[in-house]
Amino acid sequence: MLKLPKKRLRLLVRLERVLPVWSRQRQIDIVSEAYSREIAQLKKTDREAADSLSYDGRFEETQRTDELYEFQSRWLYKKARHLYIDVPDVVWENGEYGGRFLPVAERIKLHIAVREQLDKRRDFYIKVAGVLISFVAVLTGMIGAVIGVLAFLKKAH
Repeated sequence: MLKLPKKRLRLLVRLERVLPVWSRQRQIDIVSEAYSREIAQLKKTDREAADSLSYDGRFEETQRTDELYEFQSRWLYKKARHLYIDVPDVVWENGEYGGRFLPVAERIKLHIAVREQLDKRRDFYIKVAGVLISFVAVLTGMIGAVIGVLAFLKKAH
């Protein structure tokens, strides 16, 4: 009988909103570890049960991995569309258990394109912030100079 750490898995499911990729990856790791431990114990006594459990473990891991890839693909595609990155020839793969996701090479290309666009955007915002800060500094200096001149003129009279 396989004993999954249900409390840890429930906590990770709750964390999916905040840390979706990390949480899903951790779930895969926890389930894999649990299956590996149980299979190692069963191999000593019942070889058939160990093989059956190994198949179940691969099924569970593949299903969760497909969900992770599907989430990553959808997020990357949505982010690329949001940043107006041209994504004309996207080829989606069908997962073994009904999910659709981008192949690894496509995900990497899309990730690089999104990262480059975000870097360009950040550089633009830094330049704009620099100009605004310079403008505020100049304006503050001019106001200080005007106040100084007015104070001098008031003392002169």
